Amino acid sequence: MSSSPPDEPAFRPTQQARPATAILADGPSRAIVLALGEARARGVEALAVTEQSIADTTPRLVRDRLRALERANIVIIAERAAANGQAPSRWSLTPAGRDLYRLHSLMTRIVSHAADLHATTPTDVREGALDLALESLVDPVVRRIATALAMADRPLDPVALEAACAPVPRRTLYRRLGPLVDHGVVLRHTGRTVPRSTSYELAERWRPVAAIPVLSAWWESRHWQRHAGGAPQDLAGILHAILPMARIDADRAGQRLRWAVEAEGERQSATLLVRDGHLLVAADDQADQAPAAEAAGTPAAWATAMITDGTADLTISGDEALAREAINAVRAALLAYIR
Repeated sequence: MSSSPPDEPAFRPTQQARPATAILADGPSRAIVLALGEARARGVEALAVTEQSIADTTPRLVRDRLRALERANIVIIAERAAANGQAPSRWSLTPAGRDLYRLHSLMTRIVSHAADLHATTPTDVREGALDLALESLVDPVVRRIATALAMADRPLDPVALEAACAPVPRRTLYRRLGPLVDHGVVLRHTGRTVPRSTSYELAERWRPVAAIPVLSAWWESRHWQRHAGGAPQDLAGILHAILPMARIDADRAGQRLRWAVEAEGERQSATLLVRDGHLLVAADDQADQAPAAEAAGTPAAWATAMITDGTADLTISGDEALAREAINAVRAALLAYIR
């Protein structure tokens, strides 16, 4: 996707508008976006989308999804249905919709790398991996599990995992955990002790999937009014997931910097520490120490900084070089699978 501002009027989403990740996690909505995007790639500017072209749907479901996508400024009617009912309406993607179509391609590439899929991998396996990733990212229970495992400095046994995910009911936790283990997102280790021991950890290959909610936020900030851009909603969770893969000059060892997301009068911050050429989230007893640098901005500003090299909308103070090195290190780790 281009990093230049889209050539379209400012759009204010309704209260019901969903983030890009949630839109693409919905099968019928994603099928509509893909059908219209692929038609345009073939030179077809508009397409009649019906239940025949979207598997496992009904006319009402297709109409509902089209109207929801229209309200979100993703699709538009290019040609209205004939008055005699013989021809359905023809739809096309808006500029936001075309970028969402490209965003799907990037998300697919990220998940394919994470799941170690190849060109010969069957389509249904590819779709299954993408479905799992998108559905997981919009599921608060799965996000809590992933954050708990990402924040841990060692594999968690069931007792520790349940405590970290409280107040999620135990049955719900393991029902969500099962598919993550089956797809290799979470590694389950079984010991040979008596009684047998079990522990869980987040698979390294899946950490760059943290880029998907950031890409979603960037899309929202570009195509919806800037203040409406979706977060990174969970700065700490994203950082814990990706920091083990970020590399920074080892000469910066011991230095601290603070990142802050500011939106609607609220401020969410995290203190980062440089250790052995890596960045990590500082422990609570270290977070109060004065940082050498600070970077702060709106969710849209952070999404832009993480996806592009644009930091103009961030407020950077203190050791500016350190702040920029850290941003570049995290961005390189987030985008490792799509560079």
